[in-house]
Amino acid sequence: MSGKVAQEAVELARCVLERLDVVGVLCVEFFVAHDGSLLINELAPRPHNSGHLTVDACITSQFEQQLRAVCGLPLGSTEMHRPAAMANLLGGYGRVASPIGPLRVRFPA
Repeated sequence: MSGKVAQEAVELARCVLERLDVVGVLCVEFFVAHDGSLLINELAPRPHNSGHLTVDACITSQFEQQLRAVCGLPLGSTEMHRPAAMANLLGGYGRVASPIGPLRVRFPA
């Protein structure tokens, strides 16, 4: 994924968080369409399985961050203290899915 697409994902996720007035952890899962545009696949307002590696890899896990956020405590460091990776095994390795349709979500700046 290019740095440009990654930055767009961060900006779009931040916009969703602000518009929904989220307190706590929100996982925003995207698909990258063939043309490079981003499609929101899932909004998970909770610690998410894609972030479970934070329990062993980060100074503050997503679970602790959730508690800190909803209790009004300062958030902890998200710095990694050991390498970790997460692999999604659903759908098979290298499988490319076809989008259902041209659903696009864009929030004004």
